[in-house]
Amino acid sequence: MKFSHSLKINAKPQWQHSYLHYAHLKKLIYKHERVVLDRSSPAPASRTSSPERTHITPALSSPALEISSDTTTDLCAEFASALDAELTKIAEFYGEEWSDVRSRLEQLGSEVMLVDTAVLIAEEGGSAVADEDYARGRVHLGVGDRMPPLRRNSGGSSLSDQGASGSAIGHVKRQLLQRELVDLYLDLNDLKEYIELNHTGFGKILKKYDKVTGFRMKRMYMDKLDTSDPFVRETRSQIADELNNAVRLFARVATDNDIGLAQHELQSCVRERVVWERNTVWKDMVEKERRTATARVVDKSEVVSTVGGAEKILGAGDAGWRGKLIGLTGAGVMFLAILYFQPMGVEEQSGCLAILVLASILWAAEIVPLFVTSLLIPMLVVLLRVLREEHSHRRLSASEAAKKIFSEMWSSVIMLLLGGFALAAALSKHNIAKGAATWILGKAGSRPSVVLLTNMLLSTFVSMWISNVAAPVLCFSLIQPILRNLDPRRSKYGPALVLGIAMASNVGGMASPISSPQNIVAISNMDPAPSWLEWFAVSIPVCIVIDLVIWAVILAMYPCNEDAPAPPQLFVQRSVVDEERGLPEGGVDEASRPLLVDFRRPSFSSGLTLLPISATRTKWISLTPVQIYITIISLLTIVLWCSSRALESVLGDMGVIALVPLLAFFGAPGVLTKDDFNSFPWNVVALAMGGIALGKSVQSSGLLAEVVARVGPGVAKLGSPIWTVAVVCAAVGVATSFVSHTVGALIILPVVYEIGKNLEDPRPNTLVLASALMCSGAMALPVSSFPNMNAISLEGPTGTPYLKIQDFLRIGILGTMVSWAIIVFGAYFLMDGIGIK
Repeated sequence: MKFSHSLKINAKPQWQHSYLHYAHLKKLIYKHERVVLDRSSPAPASRTSSPERTHITPALSSPALEISSDTTTDLCAEFASALDAELTKIAEFYGEEWSDVRSRLEQLGSEVMLVDTAVLIAEEGGSAVADEDYARGRVHLGVGDRMPPLRRNSGGSSLSDQGASGSAIGHVKRQLLQRELVDLYLDLNDLKEYIELNHTGFGKILKKYDKVTGFRMKRMYMDKLDTSDPFVRETRSQIADELNNAVRLFARVATDNDIGLAQHELQSCVRERVVWERNTVWKDMVEKERRTATARVVDKSEVVSTVGGAEKILGAGDAGWRGKLIGLTGAGVMFLAILYFQPMGVEEQSGCLAILVLASILWAAEIVPLFVTSLLIPMLVVLLRVLREEHSHRRLSASEAAKKIFSEMWSSVIMLLLGGFALAAALSKHNIAKGAATWILGKAGSRPSVVLLTNMLLSTFVSMWISNVAAPVLCFSLIQPILRNLDPRRSKYGPALVLGIAMASNVGGMASPISSPQNIVAISNMDPAPSWLEWFAVSIPVCIVIDLVIWAVILAMYPCNEDAPAPPQLFVQRSVVDEERGLPEGGVDEASRPLLVDFRRPSFSSGLTLLPISATRTKWISLTPVQIYITIISLLTIVLWCSSRALESVLGDMGVIALVPLLAFFGAPGVLTKDDFNSFPWNVVALAMGGIALGKSVQSSGLLAEVVARVGPGVAKLGSPIWTVAVVCAAVGVATSFVSHTVGALIILPVVYEIGKNLEDPRPNTLVLASALMCSGAMALPVSSFPNMNAISLEGPTGTPYLKIQDFLRIGILGTMVSWAIIVFGAYFLMDGIGIK
């Protein structure tokens, strides 16, 4: 991995502007390389070096080149000046942070002694004096002092067990101190890594400079660096000493002076911090995409044996490519056959039918990437000349068709999609979404049923703003501390939790216009398009009810009452605080563990209790100016979207409002960058544009009207519009269980709109919106959606998956049926009540 990428991944997000500006220094290096190449001249082969001339050999030039010593000196001086500026910035930042952690450590050292003193005095009947001394800070303790353990009686219990008031004081204040010490240890560890990462960065950039320019600066400057703050050896020793002091203090208040156990607990918190804070949703999604994209074809000899004796075949030789070739050939034959036989009787309609069949096969079978099929559609539309003039039905020329189809593809709906991407990127990159999600989970308590429901509702809520593609990635990362302690082969709670998040993320795809691509497709097929407020009025009640019913179904199917005992190494020895709280032997101290499972404490009917998320993870830190700015812009954008109908005379439509986050986030320094813009899922944009092109072509060619004319009489026999909605939603649910939700929406929604428009009581928008909601509600199979695919691929520490196909068949089919019933008998009446027809 390139160091610039490693720096982005490993840097603490809140400190990202205080690290070595590696990218800027790289640009300076390439600038100097250009100067060297421009000012150098070929040197005679027989000429030897002289004190006045310096020979260099650029990487891309074979003859020796020479430049003047003045130029060399100027370039080196400029680069050294840039390095000095970075060194000064790093030293000043480190000085501020170091001063802060030192003062906090000294204060905590004093408070630890005050707590012990208060407890002992309270045990002797002097609690008032103890509290007064504690408040005035009369007792002090140096951070390096060795603290004596609490006195114990003959029974082995601490003296704090002998007095109710002493126990209360000890418990409350120790809990607070534990949390503060964990935070302090994490900050000290961050400072240690900050120094190491920047030191490595200086070495890497100097090595690159020497390699590109041919100069020799690294040894000289690294010698200077090792004698400058904060890279001197004494600085690292100071951090190591203070880390040890923090461990000793934590051992005093949390582990009964067991240094080894305290070290283990604090390191566990460090690991949780790294996983939680430094991995964003977008990084996780990119990693999954790369893992899929780099899957290679292997021979049978490369079959890998997995745990349990089952074979996992990584590839099947050329069978995959052979199957794709057969599918592509079949699709091509059908395409050509339709063009030749002209089944519709009209050339434009038959050509459009050929395009529709070809695109449907390629999309459904994923013979080529989905976006490639989308890009093929406008080319075929122009080549086959399937577009007609709206009123005269004159066949458009290739030039006219190209202008029309491209103008239709780039619409306000695409801008709405990009605006949603900008919101999701900003909320994810700056940890706003993750911080809010973790805070909510911290309020969930410890009952497994409540934790499951909270995770489900959270997944649905997060899907509203960062899409139901990113939401499960975020939520699965937040529950990793729970899953790590559950055996996938025996525990029922692990599968229940994974299934709950997957199902709720699917439901979250209904929640807002930007929560899933199929909603964007639906808006493009509705006239007039619903406002955000109207969408929320329908989707939010539907989503909440579906989540609650699925939650009850999961609890009924996975009662979590057969969990095997956890391995002994998951439990820590009994600490002083455990004794004060009355925890059983082997209990876990909730203040020092981020989120764990206690299998030994009974809870309602499940026999399983979850310890709450640690305050270290849930504590709200003060928002940075950038986070405040992002929050304000996001709320403003949402309010404008909700008010789009009222502001139509001023802003036009929702696509113009979508420019607000794009301009605000990319125009402001330190929010989103060009790299963030390039990392948008442009394949989804291309897919949506291809779907719009196909829908407009089907409509313009007259094919859609012809199809509706043929199926219309059968639909008319259904009578009431609600039964039409029921039948259409059932068909959509079945179809989108086997193909992706977005592909199903692209193919079906244009037809659904025309069917609704030709009903005796016309309800095209009702039918389209209900069908779009049902696309997200189809969750019967692992291949139905990204949340399902993400859930089925989730594995335990030993490589055992948490879910099997039958898990989806049990819950997914029921979830799809529940979604259908609530959409038909709930969403229909909500739409009728607010006037969506």
